[in-house]
Amino acid sequence: MWRWRELLPAFVLGVLTVCVAVALLGFLLVRWMNNSAAEPKRWHPITPTPTSAPTPTPTGAPPTSDVPVIHVGGKAQVVARVGVRLRKSPGYRNKPAGDILVVVPPRSVVEVIGGPQQVDDLRWWRVRWKSYEGWMAEYSAGGTRLLAPR
Repeated sequence: MWRWRELLPAFVLGVLTVCVAVALLGFLLVRWMNNSAAEPKRWHPITPTPTSAPTPTPTGAPPTSDVPVIHVGGKAQVVARVGVRLRKSPGYRNKPAGDILVVVPPRSVVEVIGGPQQVDDLRWWRVRWKSYEGWMAEYSAGGTRLLAPR
C-alpha cells in the first residue's frame, strides 16, 4: 500500500503531460484546417477567343497509295505470332476438322493465286505454300493481322 502513495504523483504528472500534448496537437490541427479553408477556391471561366475559319487550299489529283496490298500474282507473308491454318475452302464457321490442310508457320511466304472472297466476315485469299494450295484469312475474327503483303 505504501508503494502506491509513492507512485501517485508521478502517475498524475504523466497523465497531465499526455492530456496537454493531445490538447495542443488538437488545437494546432484545428487551426491548420481553418487556415487552409480560409480562402475558398473560386472557378474562373475561360473566355473564348474568336478565331477565323481556315481557308481551304485547292487540292489536285488524289494522292496515289504507296501502301502495299495483297493481290493475286503477288506474295504475302504470315505475320501472326502463331501459325495460320490453310483451309480447303474459305470460312471458319461450322467447318469439319478435315477442312484444315496444314498450319503455315510464322514468317512463311505464300504465293497469292486467287481471291479475295468475303466469307464469315473475313477476307480470304487462295494461296500456295510449298505443295499445298488452299485458303487463308487476311485477318483473324478478333482483328489480328495474319497475312501481310510482301
